[in-house]
Amino acid sequence: MRLDTFDGSGTPTDAADWLRKMEKVMAACRMTAEEIVLFIPHQLTGQVDVWWVGVCDAWTPARGAITWEVFLAQFRVKYYSDSFRDKMNDALNHIQQGDKTVDEYERDFSNTIRFVPSVASDEREKARKFFTGLNARYREVMGRNPPTTSITAVEEARGMEIQFQLTMLQQRRNGNSTDFEQMDILYCYAGVTEAETRLILSSAIPERVLEAQQQDRLLLDVRKRIHEGKVGDFTLDASGAVRFRGRLCVPQKSQVKEDILKEAHRTRYTVHPGENKMYQDLKKTYWWKRMKIDVAKYVASCGICQRVKAEHKSPAGKLQSLEVLMWPWDDISMDFVVHKYSR
Repeated sequence: MRLDTFDGSGTPTDAADWLRKMEKVMAACRMTAEEIVLFIPHQLTGQVDVWWVGVCDAWTPARGAITWEVFLAQFRVKYYSDSFRDKMNDALNHIQQGDKTVDEYERDFSNTIRFVPSVASDEREKARKFFTGLNARYREVMGRNPPTTSITAVEEARGMEIQFQLTMLQQRRNGNSTDFEQMDILYCYAGVTEAETRLILSSAIPERVLEAQQQDRLLLDVRKRIHEGKVGDFTLDASGAVRFRGRLCVPQKSQVKEDILKEAHRTRYTVHPGENKMYQDLKKTYWWKRMKIDVAKYVASCGICQRVKAEHKSPAGKLQSLEVLMWPWDDISMDFVVHKYSR
């Protein structure tokens, strides 16, 4: 069996991967505490070996014996910088499932949480963080009885994912999924009790807006100013999305904005509204600069509206040309100024 050595090169993730391999080897060999202390130094090379020898030389008997726990504490201080741990803690607070499957999300979650020991050692808090990052359709069903362990949370999410996929497949076979897919709606049947089943509908657009906000430079600046308390009309909701007077802020340069306009105008449940009605419908939920102008341009560019919708104005008559006069001054007209405007 070939054992990997560690020379200190690479990223903190590489260091964590090496530690994990060593823990597996020690567990498989059933090493005692004394054997572990003798085994680990043989796996260190280069500058890491020099560093550990220095730690051992500086270790005084008054501080107790050198154990595996002592090595872990010293190793993490050496190779997990404060800035890196702060970065991982911030990533854990904002981690989202997004378009990832439950297994992909669980893998990213595990790779992040191992650098946040305060959460990794608290099973209830670990389950809460995992639950918070799940998509809304999972949280809505699981929220009736939130899981208290991370293993339970992962298993429930995986079971729901399979149920969603089976429901979607059945709907497609029955030919009933077209409207939902066009409306960007996620749906599933969730069993609440043995005798009760309900249909859950949730739009994927709010989650896509949240993902787009995290890539938009202007909204990232707004988010920073919110934390500093410098903007009054902008707030953060429970999911961490930026809102303007309660309306979800949509980044200007994003595909999700075009999809919102399309959903509000072209789907079967909207039936091609005019610019005024479409604007009034959108402004209840979303906000972005020059929204009214964008809505007007989108409606004006709709070929179906131009071909189908009737003109509600009175029909124009034929052009009437002015009479050609024979002599100058035959017809005199003037304008009367009836109001005087003060400067």
